Amino acid sequence: MSGRLLEVEDLHVEFPTEGGVVHAVNGVSFALEQGRTLGIVGESGSGKSVCALSTMGLIRAQGARISGRILFEGVDLLTLPERGMRALRGNELAMIFQDPLSSLHPLYRVGAQITEGIRAHREVSRRAAREQAIALLDLVGLPEPSQRVDAYPHELSGGMRQRAMIAMALANEPKLLIADEPTTALDVTVQAQILALLRRLREDLGMALVLVTHDLGVVAEMADEIAVMQAGLIVERGTAEQVLAAPAHPYTQGLLRSSPTLERIDHSQRHDNHDEHARGKGGDKGEGEEEDGAVAAAPPLLQVRDLVKRFPVTRGVVFQRQVDAVEAVAGISFELRRGEVLGLVGETGCGKSTTARLITRLVEPTGGEIRFEGHDIAHLRGPALKAARREMQIVFQDPYASLNPRKTAGSIVGEPFAIHGLHPDRAERRRVVGELLDRVGLSPEHHNRYPHEFSGGQRQRIGIARALALRPKLLIADEPVSALDVTIQAQILELLRELRRELGLTLLLISHDLAVVRQMADRVAVMRAGKIVELASNETLYNSPTHPYTRELLASVPGAGREGDRISG
Repeated sequence: MSGRLLEVEDLHVEFPTEGGVVHAVNGVSFALEQGRTLGIVGESGSGKSVCALSTMGLIRAQGARISGRILFEGVDLLTLPERGMRALRGNELAMIFQDPLSSLHPLYRVGAQITEGIRAHREVSRRAAREQAIALLDLVGLPEPSQRVDAYPHELSGGMRQRAMIAMALANEPKLLIADEPTTALDVTVQAQILALLRRLREDLGMALVLVTHDLGVVAEMADEIAVMQAGLIVERGTAEQVLAAPAHPYTQGLLRSSPTLERIDHSQRHDNHDEHARGKGGDKGEGEEEDGAVAAAPPLLQVRDLVKRFPVTRGVVFQRQVDAVEAVAGISFELRRGEVLGLVGETGCGKSTTARLITRLVEPTGGEIRFEGHDIAHLRGPALKAARREMQIVFQDPYASLNPRKTAGSIVGEPFAIHGLHPDRAERRRVVGELLDRVGLSPEHHNRYPHEFSGGQRQRIGIARALALRPKLLIADEPVSALDVTIQAQILELLRELRRELGLTLLLISHDLAVVRQMADRVAVMRAGKIVELASNETLYNSPTHPYTRELLASVPGAGREGDRISG
């Protein structure tokens, strides 16, 4: 199919604020043909999402001043009445939003939110719409879709909520799909499934796709053309081959340098402390681990032995009785040496985040040992547990859910000081908080802003600053850079390296981004169904994986070029 489906001409978007007019988009123009994919890349605040929201007609309610033209099949969407936009929105135009938790209604079941969009544009029965919702959830890789269709958003993991959002957007097979970071929270295998699904829909339906993302691997695999945005302007545009192989603008060149890949790893950065901490596989072997490399010289900071967590499954409203149990963590064992970085990878539901919460005692273990500096902390209570937690901090995956919406950024970052009685002087605490905000790439002047006034990436940085406040010995980072632009991602990873050098920081890095893990980790543990199926040194695991599941994960990375290793089904 040919012909221009979408034409954006000299688009300007301004937001009046107390501090003056913010020029979010400054004369952007591009066109998109049916069946083609345009990738829009750039940092937070560059205007990418504002362009997307303007196309969907969702920017008007925010008091924005808009000029220019946005033509969809020849109709100017900027002059279309709201009633006309509602007829198009969710039907011929659809959007996948970046933050599924804030985009899904917390009081409605996931299935009801999908069927609402179907029945708003089609005359189908409730039963038929529900069956279609289940099929869509199955299509996007949500496990047990017939049960998850009745779940509330808070009952799903971040990756599952993202899949539900994608199912909702695809419900009416739109002509134009705008995807704002559609695979950020997804595991690499599910990411590969979603990208394959989007490609198939594009081919079968002639659907056009605007892909807003910071993942250049996704852009390289999906986009026909790429537009690079900076400060409200498109600074470079061309075919994917032109932009990625021979970028002309310095900003584009910087984005490419900042993006970690499986092939291009800076070994000198990852092994800064190699002389101090001989990297290898110290201590007892975990499941699937081979004897490869020297035993680390540093003593273990954390020892996990036969760790188990079972969650009861109950039945009944008043007199609840246990009818079954879900084993989220099934007897895993590993060690973390002082100054070491251990990467923990695996799909949603494999037990990675539960392991993090068990170590920090946010969840009580069912069995096993957790030894920190030689002391068993699995059964600590009161002041002893509080003291142990000061040495262990966690960065959560979902910054919107983990930050108190009623507190400012400064009070959130300074909260650990209040809990542990540090920096009682108000001026001194504010100074330290300002330094922490500056260190993670935020302006100290932002200390009075609330979480909703920050972008998703900025909220993630607030969470990182809070975790670093007490200068912990062990930092557990659950997807710490998944919401960040590649340049900010590179800054945060460099910050973690600096902290490792300066403080001897030990890091448990949980991530679905295998390129980030390869860049940062000394050893990598692969989890599946509550068990560690492979644990090996960085080089061994990425170059010679032994477990079929590990090979599948590596083959699913966009641009990895290992399609032959993918496991079907």
